[in-house]
Amino acid sequence: AWTNIGACSSGEVITNTIFTRQATFSCFVYDSVAATTTPAACGSATVNQIDVEVIVSWTDGQGDHSVRNVTRFTNWRR
Repeated sequence: AWTNIGACSSGEVITNTIFTRQATFSCFVYDSVAATTTPAACGSATVNQIDVEVIVSWTDGQGDHSVRNVTRFTNWRR
């Protein structure tokens, strides 16, 4: 089972750096027979797909910057 062991808010600074990070988890139930994806509560035992978006941002002498990464985790054994 997947669990969310903590939150990453937009104002959280990565220790000893100028970087802040934000993580957003979106959970789904994918039905391969019907080929449908339905949003679900992340604590649900039926969740078999989690999309995670992580944004790291910082400000330096050249202005504001950010990088974004989206990763899809699936439970392919279901």
